[in-house]
Amino acid sequence: MVQSRFVGSFVWDTSALINLVNDYPSNARVFNPIWNEINGHLKDNLMIAPKEVYNEVNLQKDLCRTWCMQHQGIFRSVTIEMATFMDSKVKPVYDGKYWRDKNINNRPWPDPWVIAMAAVEDATVISDERDENRQNKIPWVCQKVNVKSMTLFDFFRQIQV
Repeated sequence: MVQSRFVGSFVWDTSALINLVNDYPSNARVFNPIWNEINGHLKDNLMIAPKEVYNEVNLQKDLCRTWCMQHQGIFRSVTIEMATFMDSKVKPVYDGKYWRDKNINNRPWPDPWVIAMAAVEDATVISDERDENRQNKIPWVCQKVNVKSMTLFDFFRQIQV
């Protein structure tokens, strides 16, 4: 196992997890350096996500769903600290109508939980949401609540693969 070149934990959003598993298959030798790092993060419990990410991925029928089923240990339940941070810091940053719309459609919406988990765990969010300066997107909300975030490609650069 390769020792990770980056210390710290990462909270994964659905978008980055889907892109990692579907676009960089672990059985392709060319991606071995990436998966050596990921496997190290898994072993060291540095790759985490709220269970809501699992619930969202579980709606799909793809390789990522299968991978997540095999790695259920990365998905964690909401804690009181996460709920408090989400309610007091994250929720007020979102546009009220956007928040209501996301919460009435009976579909998993892990974004606020990803951000709250990263804040509580002093971790970095990995998200591939685009248009990072657009209100209500993970990078924008992270910036507003002082939580570190980066894209999947930035993560690859950070771990030097």
